[in-house]
Amino acid sequence: MTAHQKSFLRLAAATLALAALVGCGLKGGLERPPPQFGEARRTYEAEQKAKAENDAAEKAKKEREQKERQTMTIPAPSTSAMPPSETPIEAPASQPPTPQ
Repeated sequence: MTAHQKSFLRLAAATLALAALVGCGLKGGLERPPPQFGEARRTYEAEQKAKAENDAAEKAKKEREQKERQTMTIPAPSTSAMPPSETPIEAPASQPPTPQ
């Protein structure tokens, strides 16, 4: 085999390996395909419908809760919570230095 043939063979092998790895780039979980016919298909469709209804109900509940949180008002601070002090705070009296 000549050097030209070896390099061509390496390039072909690398191309085939790259083509085989292209399909491995799927992201996320793989889902099982639904049944095609029979009772299993009807059961699957009923499960999917129930799931969609449950998801819609949860989404509506979250939106309703978020709207309620946005419309809540914060009450103004009360001035009667702490009555003013009756006795004024006095500065400490300065004491004259004691001779020793």
